[in-house]
Amino acid sequence: MLTPEEADSLLITYNQNVKRETQSKYFEQEAKFLNFFNYAYKLNGETPVYVYCPDILDILRKVENPIIKFLDDKDIQLFDTLYENIKITDNLYKVDKELLQFFAKLSLRELCFSNFFFSNSDSVIIGNYELNFPIYCLNEDSMLIYGKKAFEVGLFIRK
Repeated sequence: MLTPEEADSLLITYNQNVKRETQSKYFEQEAKFLNFFNYAYKLNGETPVYVYCPDILDILRKVENPIIKFLDDKDIQLFDTLYENIKITDNLYKVDKELLQFFAKLSLRELCFSNFFFSNSDSVIIGNYELNFPIYCLNEDSMLIYGKKAFEVGLFIRK
């Protein structure tokens, strides 16, 4: 379990203007989270995930969007796909694995926060600041499974 003191010393945030060493540390952490999201997708039976992201349309509509500089070519392509093809209902998106990773990156980089609903495992992951993503599960078994996987990939779960 992560104490508040450990959180202060271990948690980092994405910032394009910091030293390369800090960016490298951030991307190592981001990779752990993306690995965890892949696992959550598999635990959900590799079925679509619902993502609630109320700010995404405002971000997509900006003509000269500063978010683009934070994304690689593949992510920009997904960004365009999202804008052109995804049907939404009240800011709720039904996404596949690739778009799940895209929304996760937006949240991890604090560009646009999302809530990730995994219906088959009865759980939700909340996008939040400083790589701190709360997980809520309707059953204890799912929480235990997530906790084990978080430990395996080098993440921490506080209770």
